[in-house]
Amino acid sequence: LGAKDFELNIQKTEMEWQQQATPIECQIRDYTRKGMHALHMLQLEDAKSAFDVVYELKPNAYCWHAGVVEFYLGDYEAGARRLQQ
Repeated sequence: LGAKDFELNIQKTEMEWQQQATPIECQIRDYTRKGMHALHMLQLEDAKSAFDVVYELKPNAYCWHAGVVEFYLGDYEAGARRLQQ
């Protein structure tokens, strides 16, 4: 009753976020994107390097993809720890 849908405007939401985000948050976003791109390209060492920076900037970051990268690189224990975070 009385509920309505709100317009979905991804570009507006992204712009609003960028305006309020701190420089560190922007770096975290950028390195996460770099890591994701590298993972999709199967450049696992590059992905690991990018995700490592994310965790340096924000140790409690939620980035389960980093665990997948660790697993594919053969470090199963590190992968498991990342996936448990």
